[in-house]
Amino acid sequence: MSASKSLLSCLALGFLFTSCDQITAATQPKPSDSSGVASTPPSAPARPSPPTCSEFAYTDDTVVISTTTPGAKIHYQYQNIYIVAPELEFPVMDYQGPISAAIGSIRVFVTTPNGDTSEATGCSRAYMRDNTLASPAILSSGSIFDYTTDSLEIVSPMPGSTIHYTLDGTAPSPSSPTYQGKIPMNKMFVIRAIATMPGWHPSEVVSDYFKYPIAPWNGSILYQFEVDTRDGQSYPTVKIGTQTWMAKNLNYQPRVVAADEYITTSIKTGTSYNWVLAVNNKICPEGWTIPSQKDWHQLRAYLLSQPGLSNGNLGNALKAKEIWNDQNAVDLYGFRAVPDAIESVHYNSPYYNGTSADIPGAGFWSTDLDDTRAAQYVKLNQFGSMDFLAIPADIQTANKFVRCLKVD
Repeated sequence: MSASKSLLSCLALGFLFTSCDQITAATQPKPSDSSGVASTPPSAPARPSPPTCSEFAYTDDTVVISTTTPGAKIHYQYQNIYIVAPELEFPVMDYQGPISAAIGSIRVFVTTPNGDTSEATGCSRAYMRDNTLASPAILSSGSIFDYTTDSLEIVSPMPGSTIHYTLDGTAPSPSSPTYQGKIPMNKMFVIRAIATMPGWHPSEVVSDYFKYPIAPWNGSILYQFEVDTRDGQSYPTVKIGTQTWMAKNLNYQPRVVAADEYITTSIKTGTSYNWVLAVNNKICPEGWTIPSQKDWHQLRAYLLSQPGLSNGNLGNALKAKEIWNDQNAVDLYGFRAVPDAIESVHYNSPYYNGTSADIPGAGFWSTDLDDTRAAQYVKLNQFGSMDFLAIPADIQTANKFVRCLKVD
């Protein structure tokens, strides 16, 4: 095998040798003088300089690789720095022209016609053209998560940079907490992060909002269980006063046959339904019903009769612990209300305009329409109250949860 082929094989195998020069030495014949005795070889010529890359910052950029070595051929290999698939190894390729910056880091080197090879150097999407660091990336399993097992990770494309973050929605700065490792996802939160490094401008802020944790159960409650024979799903039930409620949002998914029968589904929070679909199809299983306004008011009256509860904190008594933005959810009766898919927005978000209906919370349908033919529902809001609201019944995307009540 020629020296140049051996060198390319060495590089394509991921630079496993201490130095590719070892192969060059092994494949060259030893020089000798006229007597046949091996002589000291002349000093090796200087290796060619590594190629250089044009600056790039975003995944839709292209990279131009150039060399100052006459006649040299450029080779490159993508490097997966985001650890999305660490087992994935990209091949060494010959450079033919501008290439994509989509992977994030590129290893480059040159070879000359006589087999000389430069050192390999890296081109990283770690900078922007104004000397500003690229933003870190937030890695997680998604906005729906299990608070008992899931966590998120933050990575920066620049080696040696420091990541700072906040979990309360405020803008991070170099004085914010330093990222040290995976962050447990044990409540609703907004995460914002930046990368910093001496001599560089801080990165732009990257953020994400995690909304749908699986709520913990109240270990002091002795739950009973009801099986929905339509699909085999099991629902814990709890008695509050004289009423028996499901302690989990209904997750039955009927066949949708009309444009105004609209549902959204989450395996971790239950299904939310359009009022027309829920009420017209009597969505609860046999022996159970969607509560009426009278039923909800009966629950409210019972809660008000209990020590320490008032109009301002009834919702907290029914909200699942640990997963709401506020710290007052106590789930006294095992009702285990989780934030709903439409209204669980951070109270500093643009969706909050100060009205009761726009405060983060959990909404549950009742069977009733008010005098204006608006569908009535109950909302346990972010700040602790239990509100009785209404929304036009013909709004297809106005989805709420259904909490089934046992028929007496």
